[in-house]
Amino acid sequence: MNRLLKNCLFLISIQIFSTFCLSALPKEMPADFYLEFHRDGGMRPDHTEFYFSKELSHIKEKKDQKEEILCFKIDPGLLQNLYSSLLKNRFDRIETRKEMIYDRGGESVQVGANRETYNKSDSGMTLIQPHWKSNWKNVLEEIKKTKHLSVDDSPKIRFSLTWKDFGEPVSLYIGSEKRTLSYHYHVQPSHFNEIGFYFSPGNYKLRLEFHEDKAKFHKYDVEFEIDRDSKEVSFHCSPTGCVRF
Repeated sequence: MNRLLKNCLFLISIQIFSTFCLSALPKEMPADFYLEFHRDGGMRPDHTEFYFSKELSHIKEKKDQKEEILCFKIDPGLLQNLYSSLLKNRFDRIETRKEMIYDRGGESVQVGANRETYNKSDSGMTLIQPHWKSNWKNVLEEIKKTKHLSVDDSPKIRFSLTWKDFGEPVSLYIGSEKRTLSYHYHVQPSHFNEIGFYFSPGNYKLRLEFHEDKAKFHKYDVEFEIDRDSKEVSFHCSPTGCVRF
């Protein structure tokens, strides 16, 4: 009986240890790894988004009804450090609980790896369990550090876009190969240019799509390079194509 009890306790301890200590994330950072961070202000409309990936990274901030988007290429070493922090802090094992809390802002993180997604949040009615708070804090600090080292000392080159001769009203999509950067429904050039759209130095390829009513689409790929001395990057588009000027 004592031996049976010891065996049962041993198996239970292994199960508990596995739950708390083993991560389902791949040991090596996969090629499709990305991390998306959100912070919202609850009742306030302010919003912050960080997106880190091998292909294209960006920061979106909306405050006082003004939006700014900054695109950049992340250093591979910083991306690796970010992934290592997720592994070390067992991000996918972080536990949460629910409470009836209204109009609470907060932070949430989504991680993609090997075609799997992992979501954790400390926002709204979802709270991090006390015994996982230090892990959550470590992950958030690494995210903020990655943002700081990627863009805080880098120049921002403005991106502007004008167009004509499309059937009105027109909607505008701007994205990379795998990510939507901006979508505007029934937009005018003057309104689009009210958004602060910027790029840090690097080589970029964007997909621009102009959607007319009755499902008529105009799709263009534009490529450009930016260095620290670059001036504003401007494109003008029409049904015949897009030209940089």
